[in-house]
Amino acid sequence: MTDGVLPPRFEFSFLVGEVVRNDVFVETETRVLWAEMATAGVASGNSATAFGRLLPLVRKAVMDERTPTPFREVAVPVVQAVQEAHRERNSLVHDQWVQSPWSPGEVRALRRPERRQLSELREVADRLLELTWRVRGLAVIAPAWFPREDDDEANDANDGGGADADDLHQWTRVAMGFIDYDGNQVRGTSGPASLPPGYSRE
Repeated sequence: MTDGVLPPRFEFSFLVGEVVRNDVFVETETRVLWAEMATAGVASGNSATAFGRLLPLVRKAVMDERTPTPFREVAVPVVQAVQEAHRERNSLVHDQWVQSPWSPGEVRALRRPERRQLSELREVADRLLELTWRVRGLAVIAPAWFPREDDDEANDANDGGGADADDLHQWTRVAMGFIDYDGNQVRGTSGPASLPPGYSRE
C-alpha cells in the first residue's frame, strides 16, 4: 500500500488514517442500509446514535423474522464482520500506539503491553474497505427485498420463495461482488454470484 511511496517514519500515521477513513466509508453505507430497513419497518432506533451503538440495531434488523431468509443469510455475516472490524478500528485509534524506532514494521501501545505489526493495520484498512463495498451492495438491493406496503406485486414476490426470490438473491450477491473495481480487482462474497436469467456481463 505504501511501499516506496512514504518514508517509513510516516507509514504508521498513514495507515491509521486509512483505517479511520475506511471505517467512515463503511459507516456511511451501513447507515444507508439501516435507513432502508427502517423505512420498511424492520429496523428501529435513533439514526443519530454512534456507529458502534447502531451496529447492534442493524444486526437485530437483519436477523428479524420479517427479514426474508435469503437476504438474512447473506447480510448477517457481513454485519458481524463490520462489528468486528469497527472494534479493531477503535482499538487501533484509542490505545495510543507509537511506532517502534528500533523496529520500523512494529508499533506498541502506551496504555498496555502490546505490540502489533504494521501489516496488521494494512489488513484492517483493507478489510474495512472491502466491507464498505459489501454493505453498499446490501443497501442498494435492500429496497427490492423490503418493498413498500402499497406495492402488492412486489410483496407477493418477496415471500422468500419462487423464482423472483431466487433472482433477488442472485442480484444481492452480484451487487456485493461485482461493483468494486478498486485496484483492478473484483471483491465479493464467497459462493456463487451468477447473474439472474436474461442478463449477461457483455
